[in-house]
Amino acid sequence: AGQKFVINEELIDRYKNGSKPENYISEEEINLLKGYMLSTINQLEIDLKNGWFDNYTPYTISTYAGLTLENVNDALTFIVSHDALHYGCSISLKRLVK
Repeated sequence: AGQKFVINEELIDRYKNGSKPENYISEEEINLLKGYMLSTINQLEIDLKNGWFDNYTPYTISTYAGLTLENVNDALTFIVSHDALHYGCSISLKRLVK
């Protein structure tokens, strides 16, 4: 969207497209990620109300052929669907290791 990140950019690099598990994830990092899950929702609500995304820059998703997020509504729809995919995979993996 052409906006500044509100989370640690090192975490973005660690978990971006094409990344893979490299090391053990500490409890401290897990707690940090959990905190971001809630704080970023609150920040998103504030940013939407303040019009931060009124000049949204379209973004083409490299891993979804031909999918371009044209506006913030497209981006939000994609994020919810994409996160649900990750959540479903996580639940399946959890069942496998039990």
